[in-house]
Amino acid sequence: MNEKTIEQKIVKFIRKYRLIEPGDKLLLSLSGGGDSVFAFHFLLKYSSLFQCSFSCIHFNHSLRGEESDADENFCSELCGKYQVKFFTEKENIKSIAEKKGISIEMAGREWRYDKLESISRITKSSKIITAHHASDNAETLLLNIIKGAGVTSSAGIPVKRDNIIRPFLAVTNEEILMWLESKSIGYRIDSSNADINIPRNYLRKKVVPLVKKINNRFDEAALRYTQTMRSADMLLSDLISGSAPRFCRFEDGKMIFLIDSLKSLPDGGAAEIFRRLIFKYSGYKADYTDCEKFESALYSESGKVINFRENYFGYIERENIIVTKEEREVFEGEYQLRPGESINAAGLKINIGKVEKKQLEPEYSEDFEIISADNTDDIFILRSWKPGDKFIPLGMNKYKNVSDFLNENKIASYKKKEHLILLNRNNIVWVVGLRIDNRYRINKNTSKIIKLWTN
Repeated sequence: MNEKTIEQKIVKFIRKYRLIEPGDKLLLSLSGGGDSVFAFHFLLKYSSLFQCSFSCIHFNHSLRGEESDADENFCSELCGKYQVKFFTEKENIKSIAEKKGISIEMAGREWRYDKLESISRITKSSKIITAHHASDNAETLLLNIIKGAGVTSSAGIPVKRDNIIRPFLAVTNEEILMWLESKSIGYRIDSSNADINIPRNYLRKKVVPLVKKINNRFDEAALRYTQTMRSADMLLSDLISGSAPRFCRFEDGKMIFLIDSLKSLPDGGAAEIFRRLIFKYSGYKADYTDCEKFESALYSESGKVINFRENYFGYIERENIIVTKEEREVFEGEYQLRPGESINAAGLKINIGKVEKKQLEPEYSEDFEIISADNTDDIFILRSWKPGDKFIPLGMNKYKNVSDFLNENKIASYKKKEHLILLNRNNIVWVVGLRIDNRYRINKNTSKIIKLWTN
């Protein structure tokens, strides 16, 4: 394949996906490696055809000492030679990775994309170009399959996402190197690419050559496959979004998944709906383990709690799984309170205050409770209710189980387990926020009054 054919493949690809429009200001991520140097020279040649302009940015990750600095100098000189506007960013990526507790590759990627966005705003660039090629896409596909990829991950590297475009996915690494060699154009070689302890390098050097013995055009085949999967992924997202009310509703910032509807789906369907809807409505990227937990929860007993990552929780009800994000404060043990004191517990502030009889407020209010404290000690105990706890709800003359009382008041099972009660002398005085015990109601003989409230 000659260099002209390689160039025309890219031109056709750009036009097919409408990647570059007249008047676009492009920002190219220029590493100095063969792929980005090829991208640089392609844009030099074809920017007039596409009626666009471009500038470049180089990222120095400070991982290879003098070699990293030499890469930066190479890119600076290249842009200077052709009078292309050049920016550079330098950071100690290893230090960032250690602080965040993530891989160097992940830290570098996050930093680069963050800087790309900020520099594109400064330069008022309409599009960002990365020089990923078809061989990168094939490696990404293999890595994702090895990790157990779903439909989305099998879509490989996207041709465009937001303002980032990848026009060089149309060609392979071999084609790029052939083009550079035919024109005697030099480029930098990253020595770390030889380290086969890095999974992507191992695939590139050990696995892909074996795959190409079966299909020597594997890169092109992988590109076709990922493009098909990306179309399927988009279609599936649209279908799930359109049918969301069948499987999920949204109330007060919570996602309420309907168990019976999800059970009617084929294996894996409920997990896929969970993964896509929670990402769409909250931005949370559920992983494989999250999806497994969710699908298993469809057949779990009511009252159980699913622990996802990043403070996301699923609460299993009889008919629903309620998914929400919260900073859960687990209230354990018993806490003592005296009149005039307060405590933060289970997301509430519990308050106990004295009231003079002459200041007595109306007996009923939604904002507080008042009780007769004639037969109480100064020390109250706050704890979560336990099976077997009983009290006499205000207005009744018989004991009722706290569990039954909470059910009658339609307290969700996930909230019910952690509901608080206030005791004195081992008797329940108050089911917090709901009802006092009838034995502590105010009467004409009451001489000592206590006020109870939450905020």
